[in-house]
Parts: sequence; C-alpha cells; structure tokens
Amino acid sequence: MSSSGVNLEKYRIPLEEIIHATNNFSFDTLIGDGGFGMVYKGQLSKHSQNLTVAIKRLNQDGYQGNNEFHHELEMVSSFHHPNIIPFIGYCDDANEMILVYEYATNGSLDHHLQNPNKRRCITWAQRLKICLGVARGIKYLHSGLGEHMRVIHRDMKSANILLDENLDAKICDFGLSRFGPRNQPDSELLTKASGTRFYIDPIYNERGRLWKESDVYSFGVVLFEMSSGMLAYAKCFGETKEQYLMDLVRSYYEDDQQDDELEKLIDPILKGHIDMRSFRMFNEIAYECVNLSLKERPTMERIIRKIEQAMDLQNNYATSSITTRNLESFRIPLDKINLATENFKADTCIGGGRFYAVGRLANEPSSLGDDDKPQYLGDLFIRNYSELDRLIDPLIRDQIDSSCYEAFTEIAYECITFYGFGGCPTMETIIETLEAAADFQGIEV
Repeated sequence: MSSSGVNLEKYRIPLEEIIHATNNFSFDTLIGDGGFGMVYKGQLSKHSQNLTVAIKRLNQDGYQGNNEFHHELEMVSSFHHPNIIPFIGYCDDANEMILVYEYATNGSLDHHLQNPNKRRCITWAQRLKICLGVARGIKYLHSGLGEHMRVIHRDMKSANILLDENLDAKICDFGLSRFGPRNQPDSELLTKASGTRFYIDPIYNERGRLWKESDVYSFGVVLFEMSSGMLAYAKCFGETKEQYLMDLVRSYYEDDQQDDELEKLIDPILKGHIDMRSFRMFNEIAYECVNLSLKERPTMERIIRKIEQAMDLQNNYATSSITTRNLESFRIPLDKINLATENFKADTCIGGGRFYAVGRLANEPSSLGDDDKPQYLGDLFIRNYSELDRLIDPLIRDQIDSSCYEAFTEIAYECITFYGFGGCPTMETIIETLEAAADFQGIEV
C-alpha cells in the first residue's frame, strides 16, 4: 500500500511475463532510450490480455535510484486523467526497476515536429487540440490530486508528450516530477535544478526554487514549437546569425511586432491554412507563459480558455473557407456563358417567365368557370371540391383508383384551406397520407 492509499500489489507484473513480452529485452523491441534507461514495446499476454504496452526499464546505476523508482511508482499509480499516459503496472523482481505504461500508437510529439512528412499531417486545428489536452493534463497535475497535494512535472517538453491513435495528447515521464503542497498558492520547492536545456524555467535554473509556474514556462516553449514547427533545440537562421527558437520569439516580441515579423514564427506548412487571429491569440498566451516574471505567467485556467478561443476562431475560419471553396467550384465565367448561348441568341432560348414569382402557375389563370371568367387553380379547386371528378386530368381518369384520389385530394384541400399554425397539416401528416394514397393505387414507395 502506497502512502497515497493505492494498493500497489494489484499492479505488480512478474518478471517472466515482461521478459516474454520483450523477447528477453531484445533490441528488436527497443523503442527509446535515455539517461534513465531503455523503453521496450511488447504485449502482456497474461496480465492485460494482449495489451500493447511500453515497458520502461530503469538503469540500476542510473540517476534514478531505488528511492526515485518507488517515488515515481507511487506518483503514477495515483493518476487518473485522459491526458496522462495510463499506468499499467510495475516489476521490482530481482532488483529490476520496471514501469509499464499503455503504448501510444503515434509516438512522441517531438518526432512529429522533427519529421516534415509527419508534421504535414498535423493541421493547425489538430495542434490546438493536442495543446489543449496537454494544458488540461498539467492543470490536473497542479490541482487535481486531492485537497492538499499537487505534482510539478519538472521536465515538460514535446518529447514527453505522446499521441495515441486519435492524436490525443498523453503526458508521460514523471521521473523528475515532485509532489508539492497544493494549499499554498505561492508554494515553492527547494531542489537541485533538473530538466532539459531549452525548456527549463530560467528562474528555476538560476535559483533552484521550483514553482508550478516552472511547468508553465516549459509548456510555453512547447506551444511555440507547435506554432513554428521548430524544435526548441534546433538551430535556425536569424537575420544575422544562427539562433534558437526562443531567441527568435523574444526578438519578435521585444521589437515592434510587425505582421511580417510574425510570419517568421509560422510553420511554413501551415501558411494559407491558418486563421491569423487564432495564431496571434495562441502565440500571445504562449508568450505570457515564458514571461521572465513568475507573477506575470498565466494560470492553467487562463491558458486553457485562450487555446479554446483560438480553436473556435480556427474552426470558424475553416468552415467559412470550405463554404467559399464550395461556392467557387460552381462559379462559371460570363464569357463561357456568352459563348455557350451565342450571346443569349433567341434560337438558344428554351423557356422564360417570371422565375422570381413564387407560385407562378397557381397565380395565373388556368381555366374558365361557368360564367366564362378566368379562374385560378386554387379557387377552382375549392369551389368544385364536392365535384372533384371534374378536376381529374383526362389522361389519367381511367387509371386512377377512387380511394387513392380521395385521399390525395383531401390532404391537398387541407393544405390550401386550413390557414394558421394550428390548422395546416404537418409534413409528417402529408407524407403519411400520400403513402396511404400510393398503397390504394398499388404503388410501392
């Protein structure tokens, strides 16, 4: 039983099952490595009914010792959130330190940003969705672990964001994470600065004081990676020298923020497919995250709200763009129409009339009454309702079933005589009556 009340025994996986799943930790099953150890892909046949998992095997002589292993185990076993990678189990047999997580089909976010072909497949709307998921996951870590406890990740970066088959974000790798008190808004932890260069909060790196806002800074770097398509540690060319991503960001925001300068921060793959209002709102909240003053950094609630607003702007832009593209596909140049009709020559005319007039046929005299005066169709129908045989088309008089004709004319009569919302038949009633008339006539509909 962990200090958080979780029964760890139910998560224990025998070493032999892990050896079987990884083919004795075969190189063929290796999918990742680092200072902490190795990560293997395998299937747990007994413990989780052939579930595909990621098996993290820590180095016994690495920076994560036995105490750190059990610290991470206690932490991840208490997480329950859709944007945190699900914990499956662990193994500490024979001095092993193994953590097992659900396998994320689409791998890590940094690999998608690094590979142009993969990056091209992630639209701006999908990037916003991924960032929103990560933001919600961070909010959960900072405030969702009970009344008195929070977790500070301490190594938030695109490599520690996994994507499942639906491109839903899953925060992973809690080896450096720390528990902290939640009931103190400005609580800090004194600890040796740890994390990854280019993502680590400069204030934390300088002072060794860890706040939840340190995660906010690191997340801000990830946000700029998403909008620019550049990884934080990849060199890019500025106007005079090689620069890193955050150098470009700060040079833009510390200057006049001209739109042509802002264009430099847009992933070229996204150009022409992105709403600039959405882009500006996203980058503005990202820049708030990397503010060098802790107090000026936004709360996770504000970050989530701004990303949601950026999503709304992009979705509206996409909808209007689709509508415009659809209408454009029907546009015919006037010169083609002139050519097709020989400049609207009389010989090509096949019809005419007041096409703008609603109910054209019903509003024109269609028959002569008994007094030889023209009558309109609707008036003629109402006046002769008791003798509707007079109104049957002579061409179908011998073909029509009397019950069919009666049902048909009754519903037609209701349509034109019962005015007002309370009296007119509904379309459902009209359809049912027409179907009944078809049955009388022996027609399948």
